[in-house]
Amino acid sequence: MMIVMSTLGSVLLVQFLISSWGRGKRILIATLLGPGIMLFPLSMIALFDGSPDALAGFFGISVIGMVMCGILSWPVAHIATKRLDRLTVFDIETFE
Repeated sequence: MMIVMSTLGSVLLVQFLISSWGRGKRILIATLLGPGIMLFPLSMIALFDGSPDALAGFFGISVIGMVMCGILSWPVAHIATKRLDRLTVFDIETFE
């Protein structure tokens, strides 16, 4: 559930910041940013721990985690981006 919520948040963030980019790029960025938001606090702990083995171990685990979470969050990012694009397109028929 946390992956879904962080992916939906990243879809909104990407839409606000880089809405001029293509849909495929925005989906890819939101797919990777969602799990990345969840792994960020753990990466800061591993970075400031001081042990190079802890940092290397965390890097390997985070890459595997990002791939697995990316597989889970891609459908969420794809569907949410398509629906958000449809909602943000200006339609003149609304005011007629």
